[in-house]
Amino acid sequence: MMTDLRSSIAALYAGPVEHFVTARDALVKSLRTAGEADAADEVKALRRPTAAATALNRLAQDPVVAQLCDLGDRLRDAQQRVDAPAMRALSNERTAAIDQLLEALGQPTGTLRDQVMATATAALADPAAGAALRSGRLTKALSYSGFGEVDLSDAVARWSETTGAAPAAKKTSDKKTSTNKTSDKKSPPKTTATQKSKQKPDHHAAARRARLQQAVSAAEDELRTADETLSAAQQRHAAAEQALAEARRQLNEAGG
Repeated sequence: MMTDLRSSIAALYAGPVEHFVTARDALVKSLRTAGEADAADEVKALRRPTAAATALNRLAQDPVVAQLCDLGDRLRDAQQRVDAPAMRALSNERTAAIDQLLEALGQPTGTLRDQVMATATAALADPAAGAALRSGRLTKALSYSGFGEVDLSDAVARWSETTGAAPAAKKTSDKKTSTNKTSDKKSPPKTTATQKSKQKPDHHAAARRARLQQAVSAAEDELRTADETLSAAQQRHAAAEQALAEARRQLNEAGG
């Protein structure tokens, strides 16, 4: 069950972004049908990936990603040894590795290209970011500030690795001991009607919790889309300001 769930989630994060919610809800439904309520709840809370994250997730097992992460290891080693010649040589490999990644993604443009390059840079700088890239479960692009570790908060889809796992079988000897001990004890007192009512699962509360989780997931998806739109608009605004400043400079030079 654990392997199947891991594969299903990996496929979910490599699938079309526009179909993510539908595919996720279908997986949730199948888990509930199979009696895996805990797993269903965790999958329901998974966040939709960005377009850049989805594109990179599809290449998680591609040799180009493995080569990029290996290059990151060699770059960090050269930096720790302060090996200037090695760093210069690896710098050329760095450029080639990122170019190969972009080529494998079909030479994306605009914001998508920027986010892919930022993620590649982060993976080269931090081994944890490289592991996140190779996981195939990125939810958003990564970025590296130039020092320290890469912030991976909410950047990788996570769930309990024990969710959906079958309970461990008890040893025969333990069963025998338990049986013997039980036979020596007196019969437990009868459960009262009040106690029975307390023991019954609160289906209304569970249904309400599921609805609230769905509302939270939908709100998070909407916020993520809004953030992407805002980020792209801010980048266009910055580019327009730069173009305007350059045009004014050239105009002043022509007038002078």
